[in-house]
This record gives sequence, C-alpha cells and structure tokens, in this order.
Amino acid sequence: MMSLESPSRIPHESTLQDSSSRHKLMDIFPLNSNDDDLSAELLVDWRGRPSQKSSSGMWRASSFIFGITGLEFCAFFGVALNMVPYMMSTMRFKQADAANTYTNFAGTSYLLSLFTAFIADTYWGRFWTIVVFGFVEFLGMLLFALSASVKELKPEPCTITDSGKLCPQVSKLSLAVLYLVLYLVALGSAGIRPNLPSHGADQFSPKDPKEKNAMSRFFNWYFFSICAGALVGVGALVYIDDSIGNKVGFAISAGVMLAGVLCFAMGAPFFRNKLPDGSPLTRIAEVLVASLRNRSLALPDNDDDFYEVASKAGTGALNSQTKLPRSTQLMFLNKAAIRRASKAGAGMESDEEEAAQPSRWRLCTLTQVEETKAVIKLLPIWAPFIVLNTCVAQLQTFSIAQGVTMDRTIGSFKFSAPTLVVIPATSLMIMVPLYERVFVSQMRKITGNPQGVTLLQRMGVGLFVSIVSMGIAAMVERRRIRIASEHGLLNMVDSTVPYSIFWLLPQYLVFGLADLFAFTGSLEFFYTQAPDSMRSLSSALSFGSMSFGFFFSTILVELVNKITAHGSQPGWIAEQINHSKLYNFYWLLAGLSVVNFLVYVKCAQWFQYKEVACEPRDPELDRSFDDEARSR
Repeated sequence: MMSLESPSRIPHESTLQDSSSRHKLMDIFPLNSNDDDLSAELLVDWRGRPSQKSSSGMWRASSFIFGITGLEFCAFFGVALNMVPYMMSTMRFKQADAANTYTNFAGTSYLLSLFTAFIADTYWGRFWTIVVFGFVEFLGMLLFALSASVKELKPEPCTITDSGKLCPQVSKLSLAVLYLVLYLVALGSAGIRPNLPSHGADQFSPKDPKEKNAMSRFFNWYFFSICAGALVGVGALVYIDDSIGNKVGFAISAGVMLAGVLCFAMGAPFFRNKLPDGSPLTRIAEVLVASLRNRSLALPDNDDDFYEVASKAGTGALNSQTKLPRSTQLMFLNKAAIRRASKAGAGMESDEEEAAQPSRWRLCTLTQVEETKAVIKLLPIWAPFIVLNTCVAQLQTFSIAQGVTMDRTIGSFKFSAPTLVVIPATSLMIMVPLYERVFVSQMRKITGNPQGVTLLQRMGVGLFVSIVSMGIAAMVERRRIRIASEHGLLNMVDSTVPYSIFWLLPQYLVFGLADLFAFTGSLEFFYTQAPDSMRSLSSALSFGSMSFGFFFSTILVELVNKITAHGSQPGWIAEQINHSKLYNFYWLLAGLSVVNFLVYVKCAQWFQYKEVACEPRDPELDRSFDDEARSR
C-alpha cells in the first residue's frame, strides 16, 4: 500500500538545540545535500525521503492536481446547481428557503476549509488531507444519489387539489437525510479546495527562478481546470439531472468524484510533499501572549537585541529556513522578541544561552513575530472579498431562478437554466491563455513586472469589474420584469417571459473576468505572502471569504426583505420571483461593491509585501529569470 510517511515531526526553533532531535532530522535531511534534492525546503517524496528536483514536482506532478480539480468541480457543480431546483420541486422548499439552504451549505463548506487547512498544516500534510476528504465528498454524493432514489427518503409527489388542500409536510427523516448528505459533501469539498492550490504551488521551488515563474502560471492553469470542470459539470451533469432524473445525475457525480480522488492518488510518486510543521495557531498565540507580557519593555533600535535562531554551518536543512527581517508595521508585536539579557554586539546567543531556552510564551524569534504580522496584514486584504463573494451567491441562486422564467429555447431545443454557465465557463477557458500570452506580455513591457501587474493590482481590477457585473444584472432584471408586465405574466407562475435567457450572459461573463483577476490573484497572493508553515491555512482564506460572503448573503436577503416589506406588500425578494424587485437588490450590491473597492484600495496602499532575509539575490539568477520570461 502506498505510504506517504512523515518520519518525524519538525520541532520548534527553541528545541533545535536538543542533540537527539537534531540527529533524527539529519537522518531525513542530509547535511551535504546536492543541488538536486530539496532538503533545504523540507519537502519529501511519497516514501518520506528528501524530494529530488529532477524526478518530482513541476508540471508532471501538477497535471494530477489539475485532474482532480477539474473532476471535483465537475462533480460538485453537477450536484450544487441542481440543489435549488431539487429542493423546490422534490422537497417542497420555498424559493427563499431553498436559496438560503444552498448559501448556508456553500458557506459551511468554505468555512470548514479553514479547519481542514489547519489539519493539513499541523497534522496530516496536504496529500493525505486531500485523499481522506476526497473520499468523504464521494460518500456524500453517493448518499445523495441514494436519497433521491429510495422512495422512503423523499416525499410523495403532490399537487394542490381543487379543494385547496395543501400538500403534507416533508417528514423529519427526509429532511435529516437531506441535510446529512449536504454537509458530508460540504465537509469533503472543504478538505480539498484549500489544499489543492497550496499542494500544487509546493511543486515549484521559490528558490529556483524558473520554477518561481512557473508557479505564477500554475495558478492561472489551476483556474483553467476549475472552468473546465465546471463546463462539463454544468453542461453535461446538470442536463442529465434535468432531462433524465436527479438520481442518475447524482450517481454520475459520485462516480466522477471517485475518479478524481484516484487520479490524484496516482500522482503520489511525483509529488513534493511539505511536512506538517506543528500548529500555526499556537505560534501566533505565543507571539500575542509574549508581546503582552513584554509590553512594559522599550523597543530597541538594534537588531541584535531581538532574539533569533542563528544559522550555523553544519546544522542541516532546518536552519536554512526562511528568515524574515524586522518590519516597521505592527511594531508592538516586536516586543515578543526582545531579549531581556543579551550580550553586547552579539548577533547570536552563546551555547550556554542556547542550553537554557526561555518559554516560547515569553520569548519568540523575530521570524516568528514577522510570521504573525504577515497573517494579521493579510486580513484587511482578505475582508473585501466577502462582499465580492456575496455577489457570487446571487449568480448561483437568484440568477438561475430568473433564467427558469425566461425563454430557454434555441430552435426546437430547450435547455435548463443552470446550463447557461457553460458559455461563460467556455469563455474563461479562452481568457486564461489570453491573459498569459497577451495581457501579461503587454503589461510586462509597460510595468517591467514579470507578472505584468502586481498581485494587489490584479485583485483590485477584479473587485472593480464585479461592480460592473452587478450593474448589468440590475438592468437586465429590470427589463425582464417590464416585459413580463407588458405581457400580463407577473401573476402566472409557470409562464415563460418572452425574453431570451442569453441576456443573462453579460453579467456572468463580466463576473467571470472579475474572478480571473481577483480569485486567481488571491490564491497566489495568500500563498506567497503567508508564512511557510501556514500556506494551506492562508489559501483557505480565499475560500473562507466565500463562506462569509454566502453567510452575509443569507443575512442580507433576510434583512432587505424585512426592511422593504410593507403590510401585505412583499419585500424586494418575494416568494415568486416575478413579484420581486430583484433589480433593486442588485443595485444595492453594486453600491456595496463600490464602497468595498474603495476600502480595498486604502488597505492595498497600506500593505507591504513580505521580505525575505535568507540569501542575497544572485544577479545571474535574475538574468536567467528575465531570459526565461522573454522566451515565453
């Protein structure tokens, strides 16, 4: 059986002086490593040995990650986009209840990604976290297919009779099974989403200029694989659900999910695996507590008065760990690294000082302090993505409900509303290579930045474009309601408004472009700016913002309805969509997005990119990087 070993836990800096720990780690990471192994980066192969650059990582390993990404998104979209219609038609949910159930499901999935990322960084490593939770998601989808097939687990078909009697309530057992399978899928997806991009980026060494350049391209092609999976999931699986039946569609989704997990497992011999490095939350807590305990100390000007584990020749790969220089932001936290008694002019502690290490809750290394600062500084950049993902929630719920009422025919062919996403997904698959080959190439000539624009600028473009998308959505919905009114269809529930569903395309296309800039940029930004030991957790921030965005959407819908309802008059989001004023809700989101963008700009101006104080830059490597960029 395949065995991805983690032969020993990596001890904290303050325990490195223990000779037994040092010798144990040297058995894994030899002192005299050659240029081919990655012992300096604590990366191992599937047998627990130091990874070799020549036989692991890069695009060969990434292909398996692209495979599971595409298959997982295909399966997930096959289930998720049919969830609202399934709950309304089979489980008899009201429109608002079905939409809120979906957003709560999606929000829970993205929120749990923070938990699973913590598990990956602290205990299991990214590989096993992805495999285990991949099987959990497969189990959830399989049970979903069974619940849609077993007669006792779903309510009997029912229509309102002439006498006006209502359909009987859905049984508690049916609802319990529904929520069980929903949240099994949510938990499984949460274990995969944040760890795949981090595991993929681990396949590219940031210390090799060519691999570092390739890492940026990896995130673009990771987004491409998401679009490819969504394209098949929406175009094929949603159509099967709509035309053949939910039980068949859900069963195929489960099979696709299983294929994705097996595809990923086949890549094990080629992966570079980052060893878990202890609890990142504990390290952050240590800095906060130590800085409070040392709050009465004055901040010194001399770097020698701050505690740091010094690099020494012959101490192995562990001390080649990335050191971070002292920054000028959040200076109060620097007090956690003040040495109460230090030797004048000494840049490192003596062997006697090392033998009596103080408590980490009283004294932290300067690098540990800067890692904590890095996490805190990410939060103001992360927060604006909550509003962005609130807008995403509307495209996955209310826009689909709009599409159900619109003309969905092309000639004699009629397609389901969720399959509309096929067109923007296809367009985004075209945009990804265009972004790399055209946009980046042209912007590089203007800015001199190898990536064309900085990551903060890229995310800012995405946030701005999302404003345009919400404005378009509001105008299209206003036009749909006007046409329905002109034809006397506002009170006819099952009628089709003579307004083509393709008018919804512009808002999807524009928001897809926003995602290309904002979402993809955020994945790379949070990965590169996070501490080395917290990269799964930082990648989970991108998905965590989706969680808060979906939950905020639920709160916003309830709040708006409560404020805008007057007596017998429904609020902006009524039970029947033709009675709603959804266009006002879209304009509200556009206004919130404007404020959100302005807040982001101020936060981006304040942010300082992480600096690394490991080794001086090599001019030869810089020239190699420029030559590789020009060859593209």
